[in-house]
Amino acid sequence: DEGSYHAASKLANRTALAADIVGPGVMRPSPVALLYAHATEYWSGPSSYADKRALFMALAHEYYQPELITEEQIVREGMLENYRALYVVEPHVQRAASAKIMEWVRRGGLLWVCADAWRADEYDEPMDGMKELAGIERDFTNRFESVSRIQPVAGRANFLPHPVEGRVVKGVRWPEGTVRAVYDDGTPAWLEGKAGQGRVVYVGHRGGRTYSRRAIVLGGRHDVWTEAPRRVIVDPLLESGVEREMELSHPVVVAYPLTASNGTAIVLYNYNPYPLEQLKF
Repeated sequence: DEGSYHAASKLANRTALAADIVGPGVMRPSPVALLYAHATEYWSGPSSYADKRALFMALAHEYYQPELITEEQIVREGMLENYRALYVVEPHVQRAASAKIMEWVRRGGLLWVCADAWRADEYDEPMDGMKELAGIERDFTNRFESVSRIQPVAGRANFLPHPVEGRVVKGVRWPEGTVRAVYDDGTPAWLEGKAGQGRVVYVGHRGGRTYSRRAIVLGGRHDVWTEAPRRVIVDPLLESGVEREMELSHPVVVAYPLTASNGTAIVLYNYNPYPLEQLKF
């Protein structure tokens, strides 16, 4: 009938308009970067791949759309100046890039590092970036593959205790840092402190892998992403006031704004195991 025809015409017009934006559209800039180090690809690519992928997902679930940035972009193009926060999970990092990262943090950047990340250079020579930057002592000979639990220190962090995955670096010493969470044996799990004008966050386990492994997977149903591991990753951004251009009323919905000369289209993907009837922007 005529009503159905007009409704179909409106839908077709809207779809065409969205396509006109999505086709030439580009991602809007993010204040958060995730290091992609070629030095790690040369020496131990699989060591951090799953962690990078899951960390990206955790940040996207809170509407921080991280941008991958390479060592070459840091050294030759000075691209760190475009960001307020940098996440490093790569074990090997080029020395020239490490120097630039340290300078950037001391001028006010927020740096998040986990486990055995940033411990060697592009020649596989020892180079503990966390020690050089902030005086953090890590013992890489004391790793435990068995699952350990992380729990918040009262008044310093707010998340539910949960098991962690992958390599756990224990016996970390940072006299100037604040312990915000501990493992079940009382050793530091999440530490924070200053480096110049910047803020440094260190987590002793693989934060991304823990987030993906803590998801509840039921056969034939959607995965349920648990919030507690995400808090360890995202809360430093929220506490530092790192801006988000867009916020949604529900977590675990990935939003990709694409901008062209004729407007912006927002592509949504709901990772919740149920439909959202009242999603607000």
